[in-house]
Amino acid sequence: GLEDALERVQRGPDEGPVCACPDGFAPTEDETSCVRETETPAIPTGEVVDVCAIDPYPDYGMYGVRYPGGMTVESLYWGQNDGVENGRLNSVGVWGCASGGSTEAGHDPIGSWIGFSVCLEVSVDGDYLLGLGGDNRVRFAVDGVQIMEQTNDDTQNFKYWWMHTISLTAGTHVVDVEGYNAGVIAAFGAELAGPFAAGSLTNDNAMHAVDYAGTIIWDTDDAIGNAFPIGDSVSWSCPDGTIQEGCGEPTCIVREEEPCL
Repeated sequence: GLEDALERVQRGPDEGPVCACPDGFAPTEDETSCVRETETPAIPTGEVVDVCAIDPYPDYGMYGVRYPGGMTVESLYWGQNDGVENGRLNSVGVWGCASGGSTEAGHDPIGSWIGFSVCLEVSVDGDYLLGLGGDNRVRFAVDGVQIMEQTNDDTQNFKYWWMHTISLTAGTHVVDVEGYNAGVIAAFGAELAGPFAAGSLTNDNAMHAVDYAGTIIWDTDDAIGNAFPIGDSVSWSCPDGTIQEGCGEPTCIVREEEPCL
């Protein structure tokens, strides 16, 4: 990137830069030219829907957490069938804000996917626990690879907090998480916890025994206050000559290139 290029410009006390650049520019990685990148917000061309916290609902998480092997556990943390709004989906669930500038989640859009991307910095290689749930559906991908998707509108999709194990390497990963409302109220939520030793989460008991609550590195309510950047009814564009990129709300990157001085 540009920061790395700037660090390589100075070769030593007796050597000048290989590629001297105009003010505001930095050498390319191979130091054959100079570049400058500036950022501007992308332009919404479809519906703009803000991310809001959901109104808690007693059916969310009422059966607690469910692990891949079928083990379930109910508690105040995971959710339990006590008529009270508790559990993970109530804690981290999001949906689009109601129209008219409200900060309360509504039910639109209905019958289409909506979600966001996150640039997730992972510091250590290892196994991670993915917990998620959705009313009516949720899907989750890492670096373009679908990890989990609920394909029906069964109420168990939100009455359980569903647990999965994924392996991640240290570095930046692009996480895509989306929800789908089949009607009436809506919510989706997800979170990642870890790291745990590679190969250590071999069964339901091992997954339940680790410190999930104390090792969460990301959850969906981190996005509250932003606009949903991806979905069937939302879209963004950039002016000609720019590049659309970034996690969260998309940005337009203007890249200028000049010869070395």
